[in-house]
Amino acid sequence: MRMLELLSAGHVYPYDLFPGHEKPNQRQAFDYWEVGALLDGLAHCPSPAVSGLDEALFTIEMHEQADRHARYKQSRLALTELGKALVAHADDFSRHNPSLVGRHRADQRPIVALGSLVPRLGRSLM
Repeated sequence: MRMLELLSAGHVYPYDLFPGHEKPNQRQAFDYWEVGALLDGLAHCPSPAVSGLDEALFTIEMHEQADRHARYKQSRLALTELGKALVAHADDFSRHNPSLVGRHRADQRPIVALGSLVPRLGRSLM
């Protein structure tokens, strides 16, 4: 949710949404690769919350190819209508992307499981 809030506030480049020292997002709940996978999932799922992400799949291969990594960094992101509704707490991501949402085993709370898009992330949420 924090990434969508930052995007709503005008932070429009992918790395603006990553947590870090002296950055708008200082909350460190996920590591670097997991944040990239989450952003991929929000942008490249059946009903995206984010538009404008030029490179799909936040991978080491993308980082090693200078042209692809440059396109990724220069992507200008925007909230989709769904993204705006999520920030306003007026809609539910799982209603639009049910195949990406599972249940937390301990308490049955819905969790976003973008692991179907990025296997590494799915393992970290289980």
